[in-house]
Amino acid sequence: MASSLSSSFKLPVSTNSRPCYINTLPPELLREVFILSLPTKREWTDTSLLSISPLSLVQVCKSWRLFVEGVPELWQTLYIHRDNIASDCLENVGPGAGRFLSHALQRSISLSIDLPSYGLITSDVLSHIPWASLVELEIIEGKFSVDMALEILACCGNLVQCTFFMLGSPCVSELVLDGPVIVLNHLEYLSVTFGSAWFPVYSASSGAETSKKISPLFEHLELPALEYLKIRASMASIDIDLPLALLECQRDSQFPLKTLEFSNVLCNTQHLRDLLSELPTLTTLHLLHTDKRCCHQYPHLLDLLSFTNGIDETGEPIKNILPNLERLKVQDTIRCTELFTDQWDHRVLDAIESRTWTAGAYPYREVGLAQLKKVTIRWDGRRHSPPIANRLNNLRRAGLIMHHTVI
Repeated sequence: MASSLSSSFKLPVSTNSRPCYINTLPPELLREVFILSLPTKREWTDTSLLSISPLSLVQVCKSWRLFVEGVPELWQTLYIHRDNIASDCLENVGPGAGRFLSHALQRSISLSIDLPSYGLITSDVLSHIPWASLVELEIIEGKFSVDMALEILACCGNLVQCTFFMLGSPCVSELVLDGPVIVLNHLEYLSVTFGSAWFPVYSASSGAETSKKISPLFEHLELPALEYLKIRASMASIDIDLPLALLECQRDSQFPLKTLEFSNVLCNTQHLRDLLSELPTLTTLHLLHTDKRCCHQYPHLLDLLSFTNGIDETGEPIKNILPNLERLKVQDTIRCTELFTDQWDHRVLDAIESRTWTAGAYPYREVGLAQLKKVTIRWDGRRHSPPIANRLNNLRRAGLIMHHTVI
């Protein structure tokens, strides 16, 4: 029985079988094969530009070159990386990028420029890029300024995702000041890392950099679709005006922000609290630092978020400042006695425990961080006192996901 079944399902062997060459494939199938050959971002940065698709494909033969140049999907993503650019070819980057992206035929484009030490973002390069077609943009550039960023963003009306590694600026030029506010109706994701690793100027009292600020960038933007905002200083920087600049941007834009990350920026915590009070859609808040020379007063900010006067001037209960906050990450440095540090620990835990309060139940009718589900707190290498350890265990038993990493 088994032998008869196996014999009945044998495939016929053709005596005229010939190899199938790629050029004999239908154009639709060949198009899909070429699209599958596109490199990942890592492959772009790890290899030579000429050894990866689509540039490797156009070198095979004339027919392939003509075919590949007619497939816009192959030209929609370009990474300009420092490892792929010879120092004697820098002047060709702008024209070359323009020719590459022209084959995308006005389709959505993703562009990444990673040249931190070249100072390549010049008017010559800018003139060759089809900025209006960009939906994703990343620029890592050692001399990239706020003025340059605003000049580019003014041309990027369809941008959805943007990442800048740039210099800050104490102010912007008169040309930018006199220009119109830039409205980016589709921008949902914005990440800005700023500061100078070359010639920083430090404050003698705080140890923070004072030469660079990022607030001038937000003073000239409207971002009505923004959902994710990350602002990070490469080293601790003082930008007192940043929360106020963001507050004005929010009032003009009414963006539905869901995630806010602040890192290494020294600013007025009361102003930051005012900003957060205008962000009821926020679900994730990260307040971080990596510079141990500075204290950012983040525990005090948590006080302001959870310990509020429960009744406004009309006698109505005050609504929660962050009614939808689910994930909170806090990291700060406090140089003081062990007793004083324990007091700050208790203040942080008081704020976290406010998730279990109800209006009118615990003190002064505060409403607290009612929706909080996950917390990450970073402490230094000291051991927790028994009261602190007990409170952490109680929070965990109450259902809160606690990550109290030790640094």
